[in-house]
Amino acid sequence: MVSEKYFASVFPDIKYDSEANKYSLELYGRPRSNLNVNIGGTIATRKISQVFLSGEYYYFDNYLSKNTADFYAGSFYKSAHVRSRFYLSGGFPFYIEPSFTFNSRDFLSSDDIFLADEPPTVLDRADRSYALNLGLPITNKFKAVLSGSFINNDDFYGNALDINSTDTLDNLELKGNRFGFSLEEGDLNRKQYASKGKSLYFGFDYFSIDEEYRPGTTGTSLVNRDSHQWIRLFGKWEQYFNKGKWSTGYLVQGAYSNQGTFTNFLGTLVNLPSFNPLQDSRTLLLQNYRAFSYAAFGLKNVYAITSSLDFRLEGYIYKPFEILSQTEDLFGRTAVPDQMYIIGSSAMVLHSPVGPISIAVNYYDDSENQWGVLLHIGYLLFNRNSLGN
Repeated sequence: MVSEKYFASVFPDIKYDSEANKYSLELYGRPRSNLNVNIGGTIATRKISQVFLSGEYYYFDNYLSKNTADFYAGSFYKSAHVRSRFYLSGGFPFYIEPSFTFNSRDFLSSDDIFLADEPPTVLDRADRSYALNLGLPITNKFKAVLSGSFINNDDFYGNALDINSTDTLDNLELKGNRFGFSLEEGDLNRKQYASKGKSLYFGFDYFSIDEEYRPGTTGTSLVNRDSHQWIRLFGKWEQYFNKGKWSTGYLVQGAYSNQGTFTNFLGTLVNLPSFNPLQDSRTLLLQNYRAFSYAAFGLKNVYAITSSLDFRLEGYIYKPFEILSQTEDLFGRTAVPDQMYIIGSSAMVLHSPVGPISIAVNYYDDSENQWGVLLHIGYLLFNRNSLGN
């Protein structure tokens, strides 16, 4: 009850029952408002600005329910996430949470006004997830979640850079089920640009997906339907250590998947596990950081110039083990024992009442998106897609 934001304060009282010769513990909770509305957004120097609207409604009787609806709207990213969480208690506390998530990402909207434009990425993604989650505590630190969901995704993309207005895009449709288990713990001090605390996540997922591919005018494959089953393991550990104004942290992340290939190269690539450590990583299609299996390690250094102004310097090493490679018209899984890639970022971050204000110079080992400069005001956050990538 104390940890749930619905209660503004909880007061305990202990009373002695002389007839029963026992003590009873009573808790008195003062609730907040049943209805809360949040409005926000992000202003950025690339076409990834967005507005955000969130509403929460609580109901408390014999159980507590939290009903939430979040909406994002922008030229690059649109999303709706609606869920109801019912907190119940039998022999132990747990919650049941039905949810619906819709995400839409248009990668054609990714220009950087500071740097020369690269050839545009013609990719429009829409994913939908209808899920049911069961959450319960493991000891007093970890939360375990069992989940099942139905997935319905559409990827529209072109197979050439010189697409014109009369061309039609390839369409890869994925439908099926995802069943998973996750274990997590976390107490980071911020949603973004953390400098204290730690976060630990481990997840296992099983997928059973039906594929339907319909080629566009730039497609090189025929209409195809197929079924796929695969598993994925994913782990992430982030932690910070503080000494005076300095904070040093590390990130360890890895994934393993025996996922097969879809009908063509690009349709497979965009649905692989990806490594996205920086604030703008999810807004770029970074081929070198997508793989069937990978491991990554990074160091983060944060210097607090003032109580609200930080200088951040981050560096990461990414090691793919199995990638998607292509030779002429052939593509498939390829082991790469010697390949490694780096990522670097230098940023000034002001933690203001309206969210972080950040200007960053980012580097990727990627020929199309090697250097980038990004200024944004407000949280630059995105929901994970239905495959969890």
